[in-house]
Amino acid sequence: MQEIDKGQANALLLEILFSQQVNSALVRRNVNELTRRINGLSAAQVFMYSDDEFVALFSRKPAIHRFVNRMSHQTRQLFTILNEEYGDDARNIWLPVVSAGTLMARLQSFPGIGSHKARVGLFLLTREFDVTVLGDGGDYAIEGCAKLPGKFNGNNTPLLQDSDV
Repeated sequence: MQEIDKGQANALLLEILFSQQVNSALVRRNVNELTRRINGLSAAQVFMYSDDEFVALFSRKPAIHRFVNRMSHQTRQLFTILNEEYGDDARNIWLPVVSAGTLMARLQSFPGIGSHKARVGLFLLTREFDVTVLGDGGDYAIEGCAKLPGKFNGNNTPLLQDSDV
């Protein structure tokens, strides 16, 4: 199992936020482009810019997201919460090991991340990044997302660990 570093974790959280009416390849490109423009992906780097400068940075071609104003503001809000509650490190959202319900609640505490995006985040963390999350009896299947389960042999549920482990 490969460990996720802080930069990858922060990028993944931003990818979850950005995944609104945008395909995953474009989401990843946009997060990479933002990372390049601000020379990293941390609260300090985001807050080097005023609100207006950050919107302009999002607007520059290629635009970071099709919803420039909303996503630039939600990105700043995301990094405020990430910095204040999780030490500017998205890994602290799921470490130490948490239950699926706790992880879902933590993801949904970020503006712009609702139930569906949180489920996709839970799915990706457990299926693609091998993050250990404990099952708690909840139903966390992702619905209405045809491409993602196809990438994982038709699975549409996160890979949760027994809470006894």
